Amino acid sequence: MKLFSIILSSIVFLGCSHSIQEQISVPLIEIDVDQTKTLNLSDFFTDISYVSLSDSFLVGIIETAKIYDDKLFLLTNKSILIFDINSGDLLLNVRHLGRGPGEYISLYDMLYDKNENTIELLDMNAKKVLKYSFDNQFIDEFTTSFFSFSFYKIDQFTYLFYNNNVMSDVTNHKLIQYDSKTSKIKASHFPIDRHLANYFFVIDVNNFGSMVNSSFHFSPSDTIYGFTENYGLYPKYVLNFGKYHTPKSFYKENYIDIYDFSVKAVEKSYIYTYTNFCENDYIAALYFRNDQKLYWVLYDKNIQTVWTIDSWIDDFHFNTSVNIDYNNVQFIMDNDYLYFFLQPDQFINLMNDKKGSKFSPNDWDMFNHIYSLDFSEESNPILVKCKFKKS
Repeated sequence: MKLFSIILSSIVFLGCSHSIQEQISVPLIEIDVDQTKTLNLSDFFTDISYVSLSDSFLVGIIETAKIYDDKLFLLTNKSILIFDINSGDLLLNVRHLGRGPGEYISLYDMLYDKNENTIELLDMNAKKVLKYSFDNQFIDEFTTSFFSFSFYKIDQFTYLFYNNNVMSDVTNHKLIQYDSKTSKIKASHFPIDRHLANYFFVIDVNNFGSMVNSSFHFSPSDTIYGFTENYGLYPKYVLNFGKYHTPKSFYKENYIDIYDFSVKAVEKSYIYTYTNFCENDYIAALYFRNDQKLYWVLYDKNIQTVWTIDSWIDDFHFNTSVNIDYNNVQFIMDNDYLYFFLQPDQFINLMNDKKGSKFSPNDWDMFNHIYSLDFSEESNPILVKCKFKKS
């Protein structure tokens, strides 16, 4: 697969009051769904390790996952579970369901403020953000006058909120820069298409990218945006899914709701959403669905090459490939590691396939430790840590 650069001139930063006239080279990432491969993890990584997450509180469907230093944050079952990424120990369970001060009725996103050592949660239905100390004590909360589904913190009082296609009395834009101290909108980006808002409603994962290289994306859009120093926006990457790319004319037709749109898009094998874009200094990555199949995309920035991946092999430890599915598609990245999850039954199958083969002493120490924790198909997922090669 080839990666080209397209030249965009007279770029208008959507939602800003000024047009920025400049030439900017934007990488076009061409994704060939018909030319997928099984990824040998040794192609990208120097070491693979497995960490069993403590069963002291069971993990349900992982809606969002984030890494802050040595801590794994999971949004699951209307709770935030925080694990040590090295030991798998549960450090904190944040769960405050209710309608009173310090309580939430919905939970859509989370972030960790390292400067204040606080955890912040986004309650979409109540239109508020709640702040807790790392010992799980409620500190404060503030409300907004609009619905939002994900958020990003710029500084002590300044936030970015993404509200999908939900218009309100105070905004008709997707992305809002908000001052929590003055309760005022400071800037707005990406006007909501009223026709699209009649039917298109998709909750993306991790709209603001990784903590290493912040970005912004939303569906439907073929563009990944980066931030300027003042949090203006510029096109950073453009995606093209070839014959599976949804044409703009398809969005202009009339649909009853998102289900009706999705059924008709699937009939044509169109890809209209991709999720969890993130990047570090070496790799840009995302995952997407085409019909019922799931894929990873890895773009190596140094050699400008794209891999579309439907399965992987940990060729350091095992000889069996694992298909990418709903249980293991989600990943997180920092500058040193890519992290993803392996369900207990998938890990047990790998171990069974390995029977009769030799493990190194280090391998046995790692895998025996997992089994010594009464590991079973009812256990929590395994965190897989893949250490990047660095050129």
